[in-house]
Amino acid sequence: MISEPGQRHVQRMREGLDEYDRGHLSLHQLIARLEALAGLLLEEADPEWVNDLEAESNRLEFAHAAAVNEKRDLSQSELHEVRDAIRQLRLMLTRHRTV
Repeated sequence: MISEPGQRHVQRMREGLDEYDRGHLSLHQLIARLEALAGLLLEEADPEWVNDLEAESNRLEFAHAAAVNEKRDLSQSELHEVRDAIRQLRLMLTRHRTV
């Protein structure tokens, strides 16, 4: 079973996704939070699951970086990518696996 600190990390990831959806976090802030918490989860959860979380977070980062580098808003395809990655993250966080 995942430790209490690990459960809090998972909950903070979920809260970050909710805050982003409500407009209280920027995409950049969400990415930073997810990456930091995923790093903390490495010792608390199945490493493969954490790697999958990081892969979904990377999808967010790639979409964000493309827009920032070109000094523009996210394109429709990037917005779709972000929405899909967030949907996958929510699913993964609901079904988190422990070591």
